[in-house]
Amino acid sequence: MKAVRWKQCAMLAIAGFAVLSLCGCVGRYTGGGSIDSTAAAPHKATFGFVIDAMGPPDLNGFPSKVKGQFQYDDHGAGVSFHVGQMTPTDFFYVTAGGKAVGIQYNGTYSSIDGPGTLTFGVSSHDNTDGLGDVDKDSLFVDVLSGPYVGYANGGLVQHGTIQFHPAK
Repeated sequence: MKAVRWKQCAMLAIAGFAVLSLCGCVGRYTGGGSIDSTAAAPHKATFGFVIDAMGPPDLNGFPSKVKGQFQYDDHGAGVSFHVGQMTPTDFFYVTAGGKAVGIQYNGTYSSIDGPGTLTFGVSSHDNTDGLGDVDKDSLFVDVLSGPYVGYANGGLVQHGTIQFHPAK
């Protein structure tokens, strides 16, 4: 009896994952707001972006390329850069405890202190796009090279929102 239930649960999980994968994350991600600064309160790190995740979708239903802009300023730490070139590296769905959709990128940034590379990610899981609870969007930044190498920050979005707009 337990073996039959386990197999049924496994098949349902596989079917659910397949449905989510076929939906993909093709669409537009927009957002802006602030997270806590690495320099601590009362400083904030502000950000804004528009990113189009485009097809054709890969075998998992995820977009094969993106275009867009990402601006980030940690006012307390003196870190400020603009990302104009990026490559999608990971897409994810979270359904346990609410729904979320997220995307992670590698990118090249420019700043007044010089260029570099980084990884950044955004996730949307709030009521603004029907994906969950209010004020649960998140952002992370991890600088890999350049003048801000070693800088990392992330957290829940404050005074703003991140939204995912599925492609039609």
